[in-house]
Amino acid sequence: MSETLSVQTTLSAVADVLADPVTVMPFELRAANPAPTWKSPPPSAVAIITATAALAPLLKSWGAASTYADAILFFGSLSAQILMVYQKFESWIIWLIVDAGYVALYATQGLLFTSLLYVAFTILAALGWGKWYAAHRSATRSM
Repeated sequence: MSETLSVQTTLSAVADVLADPVTVMPFELRAANPAPTWKSPPPSAVAIITATAALAPLLKSWGAASTYADAILFFGSLSAQILMVYQKFESWIIWLIVDAGYVALYATQGLLFTSLLYVAFTILAALGWGKWYAAHRSATRSM
C-alpha cells in the first residue's frame, strides 16, 4: 500500500513538472537580462575544465570505465547546479549539454534505461529553458 502511494505521488510530481516546469521550480523569475552574464571565457567552463584535468587522471589510475567523460559531466552537473541555485541563465545551457552528454555516455556503455532517463532529463531541461525564457520575455515587456 505504501509503495503504491509512493509511486503515485512520484508520478504525479513528474506529471506536474512536465506540464509546467517553470511554476514548479522553487524560485521566482526575475526581469534580468537573459543573456549570459559572463565575459569570454565563461568562468564556469574554466572551472569545469580545470577540475576535470585534476580528477580524470585519478579516475584513470583507479581503472574507471570512462575517465574524462565522467569527470567533465560530473563537474558540468555540479556547475549547473550551483548556477541554478543563483538563478543564472547559463545553468540551462549547461544542463542541456550535460544531459545530452550523459545520454551518449550511457548509450555507448549499453545502459539503455539510464540513457532513456537522461533523454527525459534533456527534454525537461529544454522545456524548462523555453518556458523560463518565454516567462522572462513577458516579464520584461510588462516593465
